[in-house]
Amino acid sequence: NNSSNSPQQGAAQTDDFQNSAFLGLDGLLMRLAGGMSSSRFRMIVNQLKNTQDDSEKLSTLHDLCNYFHYVSPDESLPSGIMEELASLLVPILLQQDCSPELMVMSARAISNLCEACPAAASTFVRKNAHVALIGKLLNIEYIDVAEQAISALELLSRECPADILMAGGLLQKSEIISDWPGLEKKNLFEGRDLNSSVDARAVYASILA
Repeated sequence: NNSSNSPQQGAAQTDDFQNSAFLGLDGLLMRLAGGMSSSRFRMIVNQLKNTQDDSEKLSTLHDLCNYFHYVSPDESLPSGIMEELASLLVPILLQQDCSPELMVMSARAISNLCEACPAAASTFVRKNAHVALIGKLLNIEYIDVAEQAISALELLSRECPADILMAGGLLQKSEIISDWPGLEKKNLFEGRDLNSSVDARAVYASILA
């Protein structure tokens, strides 16, 4: 019968089902074991603070990222622990000889946290997380780190757009393709706004030509 599954297909489907079941069970166990509680959060932060071994630190960051997957948007996390976490994650991004894996997981933890608890963005901006992340884009050494930095900056910018802009997140690598009129008052439109330097109609005409 051509419609019946081969043994290989049946085994693959069984593996997929088991993987889904394990993922669902993992989430359930985290909730039942206090995975959503502040005590669980505190335990992970303490582990991160007290370990000096990179492999243990990487494992703890992985646990931290998983923890945020189970935090509901309306759940408040202790602000004091949040400040402490920011003080632990940002130095990882600033450390000169830090492994790319640790930097990726640190940036991912910031992303996951800001996605689960958007209000946390202001805490991380106060700790200059955005400056550290922008630095990873201005001097790209590892593409994975840069990609994760972009994700984290995008989430931080939802709550703190002006801070990202003022830190140079959109400007330091940009160029003006035009005659720059300058910012002196005499060069501003009505003394307050930047004058147009390119006629949009000329751009459209060149495209249609």
